[in-house]
Amino acid sequence: LELDPAFAPAMARIAGSRGMQMHLHWIPASGTEVEEGIHMARQALAVARDDPEVLRLAGYALVGLAGENATALTALDRAIELNPNYALGYAQRGVVLAYLNRPDEAIIAASTAKYFAARAQAKAGA
Repeated sequence: LELDPAFAPAMARIAGSRGMQMHLHWIPASGTEVEEGIHMARQALAVARDDPEVLRLAGYALVGLAGENATALTALDRAIELNPNYALGYAQRGVVLAYLNRPDEAIIAASTAKYFAARAQAKAGA
């Protein structure tokens, strides 16, 4: 970010890392690290509307860091729109839908993730 302050993949990765650190209790549930993660996630989403990995990482980070499930779902839906075979996008979409108490949709998203993951694994082994 020092070389390119608008480099969304780095912002999303920082946000995702902060989310994982908080999940593992390596950082407090509130404070400067969490605020940095939230800020980076929001910035990444603002500048990278056409990068599925950035959308997934930043959107899902907002789930853990700020409880912003609706924002995450919008980002994940856009990531899947850009990459319809995105197994990890579907998997995380399923988690967010479960948090939003939408179990039927969550199950469909999880099943879709499983299908695309198996397909990718088979293709890689071929």
